[in-house]
Amino acid sequence: MRLTDIFEMGKGYLMLGGCLVLLAAFGFGVGYGLIYRKLLKGTARLNKKRLFLGAVCICYLAVLLGATVLRQGIGMRAVCLYPFYSYKEAWHSFSGVEWRNLILNILLFVPLGFLLPCWGRYFKKLYWTVGAGLLVTLAIEFIQLATGRGIFEIDDIINNTLGTLIGYGLFVFGRGIRLRFRKKTAWLGLLPALLTLAAYFAGYLIYERQAYGNLVCEPNYTVNMKRAELTVKCDLEGEEKKGEVYQASVADSQELERRAQEILAALGTQPDESRTIEYDDVTVYYSEDERYNLWLYKRGLTYSLTDFSVFDDDFQAVEKENATEKELREALLEIGITVPKEAVLEENGEGRYSFAVPMCKGDNGMLLDGSIRLTYYEDGFISDLGYEVMEFEDCGEEALISQQEAYEKIAAGKFSYSYSADRIDTLLVKAVSLGYELDSKGFYQPVYSFACEINGEDAVVWIPALMQ
Repeated sequence: MRLTDIFEMGKGYLMLGGCLVLLAAFGFGVGYGLIYRKLLKGTARLNKKRLFLGAVCICYLAVLLGATVLRQGIGMRAVCLYPFYSYKEAWHSFSGVEWRNLILNILLFVPLGFLLPCWGRYFKKLYWTVGAGLLVTLAIEFIQLATGRGIFEIDDIINNTLGTLIGYGLFVFGRGIRLRFRKKTAWLGLLPALLTLAAYFAGYLIYERQAYGNLVCEPNYTVNMKRAELTVKCDLEGEEKKGEVYQASVADSQELERRAQEILAALGTQPDESRTIEYDDVTVYYSEDERYNLWLYKRGLTYSLTDFSVFDDDFQAVEKENATEKELREALLEIGITVPKEAVLEENGEGRYSFAVPMCKGDNGMLLDGSIRLTYYEDGFISDLGYEVMEFEDCGEEALISQQEAYEKIAAGKFSYSYSADRIDTLLVKAVSLGYELDSKGFYQPVYSFACEINGEDAVVWIPALMQ
């Protein structure tokens, strides 16, 4: 989700809050002005500060509840009780979306920490405000769990409570400004915000100083393997060796635009610039003739192309089964795609085909790896195309851990495994091979691929192979 989408959503909930304020003002006006003042002859005056704060609180609560319990749910009930799981997940992918979600979870509760001590004298105590923030976030998490509108996460509780603490600190600092810092400790109010910023900045510096990026196959928590029965039915090499590391290109906006024009020009059209949407890692294009939709990824310039004409009422073509490899290669060549000769064709039924491109040298000397998938019709028409072949350049050799060392990580539970999956009772290793995975900086790192059976079901466990 883009920041603009988040702001639009927040603006919508803020408008809802404004409507609620008007309704509350009408109800309060009737109660106070008509009943209390006119009928009961009451003389107590309204506190304008409290009225203003009440209106602000209603608007804030509308945004808070809208962002947490009123939005569309995930349709499942899940619990993640591993502290800092989401931080490790964001670190391993180093995705802007993941980090933004973490930061927004903190910022969402900053107003609560600021408004509560403004509202009542009890909340001028730190433990009352932070305690209230903790209770609110617990209530939200349990509502999300009960309604399937979110995951009950320890990290959400940590982030929301931290946001409340930062908001309280800003209140203390703001009060210090108003009182001209008669209490020298008012400066400490900035400490939670400054420490949080320092922690995020330190993480960014550490990441930038790394030679390579992070891998999503790295574990976000340690799997409990104490009761698991481990079996190995293959030989594991105990010797350390070296492996090649490659790097994929990461395109900037100009390169993306140029490539989009090339792809759509081969189809006889060009991008409609007014409809282009930019995300963190992908840019979405629509053609001027409104026929094509193109998702073009920055890393490796892979893309997904959809032809909307298949959804027209007068579309008559039929998916072609048993198409020959020559036929498919020629159809792809017509739209500017040369399939490497090493690619292996696989038919997936209902006119769907894929070319698996093993690691091989391309015509330009670059290393190729990936796949091409398409849906093919009787008249040579291609409706759905996924070009996932990347080009890599060789970055040299690096020392690798041995297969035995990689297996020991599995035995210790240091591998990626969903927290919502069943507990591991049996794990059988059937084979191991060296593969590659793209890291967060665009490097193609060697990883060990363990073909396993977990609780009797086929699974693949990936272990990073680079020696740390």
